[in-house]
Amino acid sequence: RYSPDGTRIATGSSDRTVKLWNSTTGKPAGTLSGHTDAVSSIAFSPDGAWLASGSYDNTVKLWTMPGGILSGTLIQPHPVDSVDFNPTSTRLAVAAYNELREWDVSSQTLIRDLIRANNRISGTIFTPDSTRLVSASYDGRISISDVATGALSRQIVPGVSVGAIAVSTNMIAAGISSSNINLYRLSDGALLRTLVPGSQAYLRSAVFSPDGATLATGHFGNAVRVWNVSDGSLLRTLGPAEASGDMNGVAYSADGSFLVGASSDRFVRVWDAQGNLLRALGPAGQALSSVAISPDNQFVLAGGRSDFQDGLLELWRMDTGASIYFFTSNGGVTQVRFTSSGFAFYAARTAGAGINSTGIVRIYRTSDHAVLDTYSQETGGFGGSPSGPLVLDVSADGKHFSYGRDDATVVMAYNTLIAAPTSATPFMGQVVSGSFQDLVIADGTTLVARPGFNGDRQSAPVQLDIR
Repeated sequence: RYSPDGTRIATGSSDRTVKLWNSTTGKPAGTLSGHTDAVSSIAFSPDGAWLASGSYDNTVKLWTMPGGILSGTLIQPHPVDSVDFNPTSTRLAVAAYNELREWDVSSQTLIRDLIRANNRISGTIFTPDSTRLVSASYDGRISISDVATGALSRQIVPGVSVGAIAVSTNMIAAGISSSNINLYRLSDGALLRTLVPGSQAYLRSAVFSPDGATLATGHFGNAVRVWNVSDGSLLRTLGPAEASGDMNGVAYSADGSFLVGASSDRFVRVWDAQGNLLRALGPAGQALSSVAISPDNQFVLAGGRSDFQDGLLELWRMDTGASIYFFTSNGGVTQVRFTSSGFAFYAARTAGAGINSTGIVRIYRTSDHAVLDTYSQETGGFGGSPSGPLVLDVSADGKHFSYGRDDATVVMAYNTLIAAPTSATPFMGQVVSGSFQDLVIADGTTLVARPGFNGDRQSAPVQLDIR
């Protein structure tokens, strides 16, 4: 690397040294020693005051220029691949294997880890106020990002694989290792307590009650466990008498009066707040992978996955258990979510025939499961057979949706179908065809109004306010 003023050249070598050279004469100008393995990368700061050297000895050394005096050593988690300063020479970025860290140069302290995940994403959930997105990965990281800017605001690192997660107004629940569940405070990431379901109670799904007082967790062995969040005590265990299957999805109704669980045994079970089994919906045509309750608590939606069939979606009435409709389409369903209005629902689908093996997100109208939109941007994944969206969530305000992939990528997008209009006020005209819902269907259908005579040639003949 040339120094900013062009008078010196710095080289890093496998002999564990950094050498300085006079760029005019080509003669040696000094040797910087201290690394214990090959020097893999070097960088001058733009102001010429610093030289950083990264090594396979898992360190970065900072040298003051022009004298080459060792100022400090920054310990890294892996052998260092690359280093670089920011334009103001105040920060240093260090790439070490699958980590990217930012350091403060003057204090030589770690500012933040810039990588949010290195393995498949196990959960993406919006906070109830729709301002933050919490994502987790099987590499042992939980990231909290700002929805407005996408900036990483906090990261929690349990250090072991993170499975299913749930988020309330002030807490994050995360399945860690084989079965335990950690509860973290959302505001500062502090570990509050650990829930221990027992041996081989592998976590498959989790959800907080609307008031945040209880946590329901779905497990291997077809069990749902309900926990008291304040003290971590187990309140009850729910599930069928037979233990076969995985409880892949759990959901509370908006008022907290019902809890549902979707199982790989093809049934959705409905319990009341006291844990009494009210009814079993099914059997569906496939093992069920996800479940959601409509905002008005009237309907239960579940998605299915199969290695040999197209993915299933089925809608039931909550009160009677009657099946309203079911259908299949390309790609297994990994997760389902209603929009805040209940007018439509999202379904994440893994790769399947006819969709270029990348996966998709489809938005369906709830009333008749008509496809309103197909979202296929950034829905790929890792390798030659990418999974597509593995986990999905829609923000409570209906403005965003997010999903995670198998290549450690979290995608957040705008929801173009925020909600169906609920009212319209026409003036000096007459509505002759169409409905409010037609306004949000991406097929060109519109609400039609016929101009009426108003006697005022200076104003528009029709005013239509949609709310």
